[in-house]
Amino acid sequence: MLKMPKTMSTLLLVMLTMTTTGIASKGSGTISVDKRIHDFGSVPIDYRLVHVYTIANTGTGDLIITGIIPNCDCTITSIGDTVLAPNESTELRMLFYTKDYYGQTRKTIMVTSTDPVHPTIELEYRANIGIFHRFYTAEPKSLFFLPSPKHKTVTISNSSDKNLPFTLEVSRDSIFTIACESTEIKAGKSVELDIAPREDLPKGTHYGNFTVIIDEGDKVFYRLTVPIKIVRY
Repeated sequence: MLKMPKTMSTLLLVMLTMTTTGIASKGSGTISVDKRIHDFGSVPIDYRLVHVYTIANTGTGDLIITGIIPNCDCTITSIGDTVLAPNESTELRMLFYTKDYYGQTRKTIMVTSTDPVHPTIELEYRANIGIFHRFYTAEPKSLFFLPSPKHKTVTISNSSDKNLPFTLEVSRDSIFTIACESTEIKAGKSVELDIAPREDLPKGTHYGNFTVIIDEGDKVFYRLTVPIKIVRY
């Protein structure tokens, strides 16, 4: 049996150590989502709703998004980047068309990636389509802007006997601005929200929405989403 010279065996050991260390240092990507479940709450029928998920790579190597698969043809998606270096993030934008649905609706989007631990994750979105609270209403229930109007008003009414605090939820890539001087709707009263399209929108048809989250107390929240369509010629 031939015996390997000591110098050669040492050299091979150093090369092997360098190779394995390089592989270990490269690491693997780890997928993370800011919020896997989104609830639109009450929404009108036959409108398009938008939500943006933030996908991040919290691993030590590159993460590649290999697939985005909605579970129905009522939803289309787009993503900013499909290759994320460590600590990078991107936005996954979904557009859900409510036309053929009524009542409590749940849909999902499957996201596949090179994450070795979680190669597939499920994103979920929910809506209560065409069904609204008897005490809390929005008028109008949706907004449509042609190029001429600079702003419109949505009135949120509270016909209950309680003062109700509320917050507004708007996506980061919003196509409009929203202003309100109050964070509470008095019993039997209403508040007005002033909505204005962004002035830098390019030509085309743009969809967006905002959600009013009403705090009913005892950790009960009512969500009401108002769709917005803006056309620019």
